[in-house]
Amino acid sequence: MRLNLKDMDTKSQTTLISIGTVIFAVLITALFARHHQQQVQSIDLATSAIQDLYLDEGNTYLNPKISPELIKNAEVTAKEVGGVQGNRLQHLVKLAEDKQVAIANLSELYQGDEPIIVGEQIKEGLPLNEAVTPQLVAEQKEQLPFSDEDALTEIIYSLYDQILTTFNEIEKASDQIQHLSEEVHLDSLDQEIQTYSKVEEVLLKNQKHPQTKAVIDKYMEKCRIYAEDLIEHSELLESNQTISDAIFNSRGLSAPLTGSPIDERPLVALTFDDGPTENTLEILEVLDEHDVTATFFFLGRSVEANPDIARAVVEAGHQIGNHSYSHANFDLLNLGDVEHETEITQEIIADATGVTPNIYRSPYGNGRQKMLKLYPDMEPIYWNVDSEDWLSKDEQITNEHIANHLQHRSIILMHDTQLSTTEAIKTLIPHLKEQGYVFVSPTQIPEADSYRL
Repeated sequence: MRLNLKDMDTKSQTTLISIGTVIFAVLITALFARHHQQQVQSIDLATSAIQDLYLDEGNTYLNPKISPELIKNAEVTAKEVGGVQGNRLQHLVKLAEDKQVAIANLSELYQGDEPIIVGEQIKEGLPLNEAVTPQLVAEQKEQLPFSDEDALTEIIYSLYDQILTTFNEIEKASDQIQHLSEEVHLDSLDQEIQTYSKVEEVLLKNQKHPQTKAVIDKYMEKCRIYAEDLIEHSELLESNQTISDAIFNSRGLSAPLTGSPIDERPLVALTFDDGPTENTLEILEVLDEHDVTATFFFLGRSVEANPDIARAVVEAGHQIGNHSYSHANFDLLNLGDVEHETEITQEIIADATGVTPNIYRSPYGNGRQKMLKLYPDMEPIYWNVDSEDWLSKDEQITNEHIANHLQHRSIILMHDTQLSTTEAIKTLIPHLKEQGYVFVSPTQIPEADSYRL
């Protein structure tokens, strides 16, 4: 039986229409509620996925664990959200991706495998990669896609600006070096020293960058030439302590003048024999703590046993020398055996460290004439202060013995095989600094020549 509205009275028709309208309204409401629920779920999913990209609620700093997979997931979920809300979420995904790419590109300018920015942290003090040029940096900065800046994008821009500033400073210093005086002028000596010091300040600030090396080499050559003329005018320094202090406060000018006739500073060279051993690492830590370099005379057999430690000494910037293979008494060996002890040690040290020593110290200081005959091109380094640490094995006695024999220019003999020596230098180094001693290489102490024979 079919329902025919024509057969119904007006009242019945109205009732039926009302019922239909209610049913339709209920269906529409249900559909709308379901759509709204789906939209809310989509927004929640997208928001959660985007939160995985960022470290903070403000969506500024990136999550250190951000990955292409997380970005793709956030991108897919954000696209499922329509309207203005969807556009906003997609923008946050794109912003995170752009930031990650920008940080990756920026990080490639520096040495190291880690990102330059991790979360809110910036890795300070990293040297630039050798191939980086100011043109490359400027191009990358120009291509940054950020239209709106926040705290992270400001950091990215500032790091690019810092690199460009570094290049500008290096270039300016290079230009200034060209005009540094190579001769002493009496009427402008003070100004000349100040100019050298200002250039040096810039170079020291940027010395970690490989782009600075050639400029530093050029500066040091200028210092060497100027220092030669300073020696010819030694009477000026004797009468002007202020200028003398300024000269010796400059690393560049003091280096070629160290140990020269115009250098009146007390000088000291720390030397360690018979290593490397495990204790050598402890000594390296003390030296690093006090910013002091030393000289280590290696035994070939010790390097064979501890090649990594030998390499660590070189990598820490210390000087190394040959101390024979087995610590034999060269007075009791013939020339052939002395040569064998020395040559095999040269090879072992070079294999372990990549450095072939050009200085030596024969065991016990014996066999000096034999070594001079065999190796006239190598420099012998002996001592004028024997700590006798090997005898006392006591830090206090060692330091007292050094203090009793200390000279204005001293080469101190110690042994990195002794645990007490490590403790001794912890107090010895600060004590020497308090007395005004300058720590140098033994090759910078002219009196060392008198110890050759």
